[in-house]
Amino acid sequence: MILISLLLLLTLICLVGLLYRYLKLKRALPLLVAQLKKETVPVKTTEADLQDLAVALNQTLTEQAATLAKQKEHAALEQQQQTAKLQKAQQQAQATQLALTTASENLLNAAQAQLTAAQTELAQVEQDHFAAQIKYQLDQATQQLADLKLYQQLAMQQVTIHPQMIDLTQLLKRLLQPYYEDLQAQNFRLALQLTSNLKLQSDPVFVERIIQESLDNVLAHGQNEVRINLTKDAHFIYLTIQNQSLPVTTKQLTAPFYTAQPTTDPAAGLGLYFIQELVHLTGGILTLSYDQPVFTLQISWRL
Repeated sequence: MILISLLLLLTLICLVGLLYRYLKLKRALPLLVAQLKKETVPVKTTEADLQDLAVALNQTLTEQAATLAKQKEHAALEQQQQTAKLQKAQQQAQATQLALTTASENLLNAAQAQLTAAQTELAQVEQDHFAAQIKYQLDQATQQLADLKLYQQLAMQQVTIHPQMIDLTQLLKRLLQPYYEDLQAQNFRLALQLTSNLKLQSDPVFVERIIQESLDNVLAHGQNEVRINLTKDAHFIYLTIQNQSLPVTTKQLTAPFYTAQPTTDPAAGLGLYFIQELVHLTGGILTLSYDQPVFTLQISWRL
């Protein structure tokens, strides 16, 4: 478009110049004729000269118009070629992204199907110590695959929220029950402060996952004591979990696959990333802080 505009401008300037010269000549002709009459100079060739001038001017204008038409045609062709190249590149990029996503999903689904089949066969085997170990490993692998699939869905923005009214107090109590034994086994002192009948309009599956990931984070990285508070004010519901821990840098904790120590778990380092993304999707705000030796995770949901 810029090239066409420049060509049009250049042509317009040429036409204006020619028109100016024509008008100037036209104004000068009567004076010239009058002067020639005074000087009694024959003017038989004046009309022929004017005809020649008109023919030359017409030829120049015709050539300029033809040149402009060719330039416009050339510019339009170049624009079409550039547009076609851009569309082709975009189509190739979309096709590549779709192929990668499909291949990744197919691999995860195939692995999930194999694990499910193995678990089904294992359920038919006598539950001895060896079988229990295999089942545990299969369960771990299944969870890792599920985590990787959720990560992929979050990264591709393929997660859909289904909000409904949740009794957050009862949900937290229910989810805490399986963790009591593990907390006692690690010698945690547990302090609870739960406001009763706190209701939240959100996705129950993702809110449950947020709480589970938060409690898992305490078991994995906490020490000695954990405090869990569920409170509210006029605008927000607050879920606050505090535990003692080693010094941490909170800015990097929510990066996907970040781990403080090397690990062979392909899904390690996704817990706080899941919490951050799911809190955002459910309309909440995640705040992480560390005031030695206390690490604080707080989630705020608007009432």
